Amino acid sequence: MLDLVGTTLDMGNAGLFGAGGLGTLSGTLKNGTITGTKLTASNATLNNITIGSSMTESGSLTFTNNLILADGVNFNTGSSTLYFNGAAANISLDAGATAATLTRTGGTVYANNINNAGSSPSPAA
Repeated sequence: MLDLVGTTLDMGNAGLFGAGGLGTLSGTLKNGTITGTKLTASNATLNNITIGSSMTESGSLTFTNNLILADGVNFNTGSSTLYFNGAAANISLDAGATAATLTRTGGTVYANNINNAGSSPSPAA
């Protein structure tokens, strides 16, 4: 797990990972903003992360808390599988943002993936 502590992580060529950018994310990023043009996920988790630039995403991605989009961003998840953990998980705009786009071309979206409502279904009598 990498806690960004409110900072921005550039996953592209000009960022921390250098030429080619971040290859595949398979862990957890939390508490910050990510930028770049491409996010390849392998059972990755974004926890309280803002998508700060337009990017394409592929793979399996879990959101703990909300999916937050910065102003003008197009987050293109194609036909990826998306999991939202939490009963109140939302897709929202970052503070001050007026518009953003989430583009999907198929795939599956799971809401409240971990049944975070505080109760379990009762067995049939």
